[in-house]
Amino acid sequence: MDRLATYYGHWVGSFTRGEAEQCVEKSNLLMQEAAKTADVQFALIARRVHGVSRWMVGDLARAQEDLEWVVAHYNFDRDRDLALRFGQDQGALAWTFLAFAVWLRGQADRARALIDEGLKLAERATISTVP
Repeated sequence: MDRLATYYGHWVGSFTRGEAEQCVEKSNLLMQEAAKTADVQFALIARRVHGVSRWMVGDLARAQEDLEWVVAHYNFDRDRDLALRFGQDQGALAWTFLAFAVWLRGQADRARALIDEGLKLAERATISTVP
């Protein structure tokens, strides 16, 4: 997880500066590292980061593929602690960016449903982390 946090930190820096191509490069490294391990949480973050990076450069089909994988493999009870280490709930982010991708691909009704699910998950994550 320490190595993942380092890679993630570099990616976040590029993301906040709007450096889309650098995000793709860094997310490709994350994907390569994730392929070397059986850690589902590592893969979850790598695929979410890769999906967001692909979304940034307009590769909506690939973004959707990665984010669909995250949505399918996310488990709130197992993965909610990732929000404490990585700053956001990975599931809520995946649902949100997946909604953006499908909306831009012309699937407005599905995008709305995904946003609703993402909001429910974000609310659940907030409630579960407040003392």
